[in-house]
Formats: sequence, C-alpha cells, structure tokens
Amino acid sequence: MLSKFGRFVRVSGLARMPRRYFSEEVSSAMKQLSAILKEEIKGELEHKDHQESASEAEKIFQQAGWKLTEEPHSTRMILEKKIDGTTVTLAFEAKAQEQKPEETEENEEEEAQEDSGVEFSIFLGRDKQKKVVMDCYSSNGQLEIANLSVLDSKNVDDLLKDRTIFFSRSLYAGPSFESLDERVQEKVHAYLAAVGVEERILSELERKAYAKEQKLYTNWLKNFDELLQ
Repeated sequence: MLSKFGRFVRVSGLARMPRRYFSEEVSSAMKQLSAILKEEIKGELEHKDHQESASEAEKIFQQAGWKLTEEPHSTRMILEKKIDGTTVTLAFEAKAQEQKPEETEENEEEEAQEDSGVEFSIFLGRDKQKKVVMDCYSSNGQLEIANLSVLDSKNVDDLLKDRTIFFSRSLYAGPSFESLDERVQEKVHAYLAAVGVEERILSELERKAYAKEQKLYTNWLKNFDELLQ
C-alpha cells in the first residue's frame, strides 16, 4: 500500500502469509481434478460406440447421395444433395443423448413419451431467388414439421450461419404446419420423402448428432486436462 509520502510500504501481515501452503494446496487440487478427468477420458475412449455410429451414419449418407460438411471443433453440420434440379439441405447441431433409466414396466411408457430427438432445418431451392425453409424435429426417424417459410436466397444463406436472423430481421416464419390443410401436410411429407428426406436418413442424422457431441465432449475433457499439466 502507499504511505503518505507516496512510497509503497510492506504490510507485515501479508509478508508472513504461508505462500508455500497455498501453492501445495493449489497443486493438490489440480492433481485431483486431473486424475478425475483422466478417468473420464479413459472411459470415453473405451466406449467406441459413438465413433462407430458416426462412421456408419457417414457411410449411409454417402450411399444415399448426401454430402456431409462439418468442422472438427464446431457443433454445426450440413447435409446436402441435389435431385431433379432441387438442392436439399439439412442443417443440424451436435446434441447430447439423454441417459435413459433402467427399463421397468412402470416407466416404459413414460420413456417412450420423453424420448429425445434432434431439431434441424430443411432448406429446399430450385432457383436463386427463393427457398423453402422448414423447422423440424426427428425422433427415431419420425419427422415432425413445426413451420414452413419461403424466403429470399440471401436470407437463407445467412440463416444457415445464424438462426437469430429470423428475429433480427423480423422474418415471417410461416404458419404452424399443423394449422395447414391435412392434404397440404400429406403432400409436403410425400415431397420430402421423394427428395430423400426419409426415415433412414433422419435416424442416421440423429446418430450423427449424438456421436458428434460425444466426440466434442471427449476433446473438451482432453483440453481441460492439458491446461492442468
């Protein structure tokens, strides 16, 4: 602290603080945390189910004509294919798969109702001016559509990068899909199936989303542990 003469003076109480004690305490805490992280990393690496799921999903995508685009450290993934002049894009994020409790007769029905799924968006375009955008949800390969909008291509290109554009630009997201005439709903589903958005692909999309999150989590554990070394 400063004395009245403007010079720093030593505070005797602070000078006698047991610095070595605190250093040993911090070191011990870091070692304990690192040990736990290493156990978690070992457990994740021993269970290679998510790696196999990702590989199998990517193989099925390729066989069905879908191109997968992803960055190693990003949660964002894009599936795209072209069919009969239509460009079909599925945009989705990595997602943690919920841990299910042990099955019993009492909770089987409840588990089915609470089954986790993956939210994603479908983009359909046949020209450079307008594109159809659908906010969707898939659980066990079953498609649910929340809404359907028609937007300028520029907005769609930006939307692929940032979902908040819907709000920042006050874009009309379209009516609730359930409010549409049932015949329209039926034909939309039929059209999506015709361009390749089918149950098998959606099931693999879910598997890929879960696998990617698991991979990112494992990398997070490794990076956290490295900081403690």
